[in-house]
Amino acid sequence: MHTISIDASWFEGAVSVAEVDGGLLPFRLPWEERELFHQDLHGSAYMASGVRLRFATDAEELELTFAPLWDSWVYGHHFDLTIDGEPIDGAPAPDRGTRARFTGLPRGEDGGDMVPAGQRGDHLRAEGE
Repeated sequence: MHTISIDASWFEGAVSVAEVDGGLLPFRLPWEERELFHQDLHGSAYMASGVRLRFATDAEELELTFAPLWDSWVYGHHFDLTIDGEPIDGAPAPDRGTRARFTGLPRGEDGGDMVPAGQRGDHLRAEGE
């Protein structure tokens, strides 16, 4: 497998994307101006609801490496994958897990969206391996 670094331009639906701890963090407020907003908004701004990671691939397998912002989630993390707008797979990552894997993807280069669950905060380190 090959490791591919994520580019901030691949994110759709985030107001800003910050480089944090060697990864990218989609944020729903302007990152550089976050201190201008009331502290109560920050928690929601970290959650990825409405954010997508867009890419094109001919891979049969993808693995997303991520770092949870909070380690107290009981149910772990979940990412969904669509290709050309069609739901393909969902990849759970258990609590304290840092990888979500998609296997058995259709052959041929297609446009894909990886969608993190909206109730979690994550920063992403790699689009695929």
